[in-house]
Amino acid sequence: MSKKAQPQLRHLCLSLTLLAITLAGASAAPAATDPIPLISQLAPLTAPPGTAGMTVLVNGTGFVQGAVVNWNGSPRSTQYISEAQLSVTPLLSDLILPGTVAITVQNPAGVSNVAHFQIANPQPALGFSGPQVPINGQAYSLTAGDFTGTGILDLVSGNNLNSSISISLGNGDGTFGSGQSYGVGASDTLALLAADFNGDGKLDVAAVADGSTSVVSILLGNGDGTFQAPLDLVVTSGELLTSVVAADFNADGKLDLAIMGNSNTVLVALGNGNGTFQTPRSFTVGNDSEWAAVGDFNQDGILDLAVANYVDSTVSVLLGNGDGTFRPQSIYTTGTYPGSIVTGDFNGDGKLDLAMTARTSNASVYAASVLLGNGDGTFQAQTEYTIGDEPAQIVTGDFNGDGKLDLATVNACGDDPNCGSTSSATISILAGNGDGTFQNHLDFPAGFQASQIVEGDFNDDGKADLATASGTLYVLLQTSAALSSGALLYPGQDLGVSSTPQVVTLTNTAALPLVIAGIQLTGSNPGDYAFTTTCTATLQSGANCTISVTFDPTAEGTRTAFVSITDSALGSPQNIALTGTGLAPAIVISPTSLTFPTTLVGRSATPMAVSISNPGDASLNISSITVSGNFTLHNGCGSSVGAGEGCVLTVNFRPTLGGVRTGVITIYDNVPGSPQTVTLTGTGTYFKLSTTAVSFGDVALGHAVHKALTLSNTATTSQTVNRISITGQNANEFSQTNNCGSSLGAGASCQITVTFKPTTKGAAGATLQVNGGGGTETATLAGSGT
Repeated sequence: MSKKAQPQLRHLCLSLTLLAITLAGASAAPAATDPIPLISQLAPLTAPPGTAGMTVLVNGTGFVQGAVVNWNGSPRSTQYISEAQLSVTPLLSDLILPGTVAITVQNPAGVSNVAHFQIANPQPALGFSGPQVPINGQAYSLTAGDFTGTGILDLVSGNNLNSSISISLGNGDGTFGSGQSYGVGASDTLALLAADFNGDGKLDVAAVADGSTSVVSILLGNGDGTFQAPLDLVVTSGELLTSVVAADFNADGKLDLAIMGNSNTVLVALGNGNGTFQTPRSFTVGNDSEWAAVGDFNQDGILDLAVANYVDSTVSVLLGNGDGTFRPQSIYTTGTYPGSIVTGDFNGDGKLDLAMTARTSNASVYAASVLLGNGDGTFQAQTEYTIGDEPAQIVTGDFNGDGKLDLATVNACGDDPNCGSTSSATISILAGNGDGTFQNHLDFPAGFQASQIVEGDFNDDGKADLATASGTLYVLLQTSAALSSGALLYPGQDLGVSSTPQVVTLTNTAALPLVIAGIQLTGSNPGDYAFTTTCTATLQSGANCTISVTFDPTAEGTRTAFVSITDSALGSPQNIALTGTGLAPAIVISPTSLTFPTTLVGRSATPMAVSISNPGDASLNISSITVSGNFTLHNGCGSSVGAGEGCVLTVNFRPTLGGVRTGVITIYDNVPGSPQTVTLTGTGTYFKLSTTAVSFGDVALGHAVHKALTLSNTATTSQTVNRISITGQNANEFSQTNNCGSSLGAGASCQITVTFKPTTKGAAGATLQVNGGGGTETATLAGSGT
């Protein structure tokens, strides 16, 4: 089917590249010196409920020192890594329940687009089903966003038969209220974009409309799901506008627009920060450029554009200059007739890739054309993955919750080669393998003659859902077996004591009976939980049953598991995440080893300390503390250390013999793994130097000064003199002579004479070492050449 032969279908397949930029900053746009940041991708994309101790990398462009990552609008601990990367550490409570988190980055200039982090378990099988949403008109274009500030996604559709848009407010369960309509500047709203164009923290809408005068209508949001009268930006006279993206292309803290049409240019309109825009400036691209994606493709911190050229079967990459202008295009071959385009890191190498709808060399077969990025603004040769017929738009997201980016296309004609008005549309899901390749497509019904698609978690279960514009709106949810709670939390349960039961209700929301094949405990610590259930093998449509779960921890700390329900619902098994905390004492010993300095036999070394702390939730009971070897201790802990408290053991060393002496502190307590130990080491010696520090003062170059030291043997037996030497940085400036011989008799002494003869000016230092008598005695040597 040629393009010329199907002008209406071609018109149908033109649509929006969604870049949902939600600014949640101050009520008035500040004087901006920093850019509005752009999030390109999170890593990881998803986490199972109950995950603990994780950080999330936020990748993008335009991050500044002091930028803060917001987690559902609330700031979280943020680390600045670079202008392209931040890391955020969520609270433990942030990750307990299934759901989808709205993540934004806040610079002084404003707040970024929204990136969604999914808290859900991986779905081994995908399925979509859901309701239709009535609207006031015939939906052609579509976007999603939180227009009421409630944390619930709403839908805005553009009507193909009149000059209006309609908003359908979300109820948070995948259903939507009937739409309220607002007029726009021209007929045939072909594309919509949700963003905050005036920096008041309220989501606005840009509507790209075709008519005798092609305009972009900006409808400023009031924050309650209503909009003000449109502000119209006249773009061209009579040109068919097809899509729009928004980003801060000149880094002035104000959102700009890049507008596409069926021409060979992209129009860039710089924003004024109040919902109005400057006269667009055009930049040359390929023929019939209808879709664009924005990202930092060469990793220089400046936003770039990628534009799909329908007639040329190419993609143009325009690297940004950072001032709202772009360098001349670089061109890369794609599949035939590329359309909708998205960007994402499909192979996890930290470099943005491209994917777009296209045809294969066989004109009747359609594909997603994927070009992996090299990180320098260039791209590798395309790889094609087949999809359904007449794809109208492509989006990306993690649909199966495995942490890898997938692709979804909405296919206007499904598998109907005749592509008539009654053709059943489909969505094709291409599951990503995480290495830039994709699995064979899975198709699901999506209304009739669908033109656009948008991704979002419309029922906040942590799973990515879809909505399509097909005259009416179709909401495609990933669930038909609803749980009253997807996670249970058991805080502070004593070991060996069973908790009070918590109950979850399972409801069959499907039209057909739900067949339950089995319910079992899985995960890391299934033995810490038990359940009873009223669920039988079959749950009728609309009926419910209960699962009652208790927690009986076998160990201290966080204990996790899942109640896994295997059934006939889409996305089976359904999982209830279980997180409990076992209360028990804990012990932290610091240090776990002590080394005492060389000490004369029969003398005591300076005491050293060992600290004991109990970071647990119950008392640390100490039954005994023993010590061995030439060591003694004072027990400052007593028989018990309270939760969150600590104490100190004082350890003494008094060697009874020369040489290395060892011992062990053994602590018997009520912590698993008892007893705990601390290793002790010291060295006893019979040799004693008359001084441990010798100063020669200032000595003229070429002159020598001599100092005498006495070495005594304190033992009652003769002791071997192994070695007397001088070491250190300036050892060549010093020398020694002695009359000690190879041994010293009991109670005997000898003399060591150290000479300092400087050869260079300045301070000099070394160490006299005497090895023998069971240990090594030392004396520091210091002098200065003048």
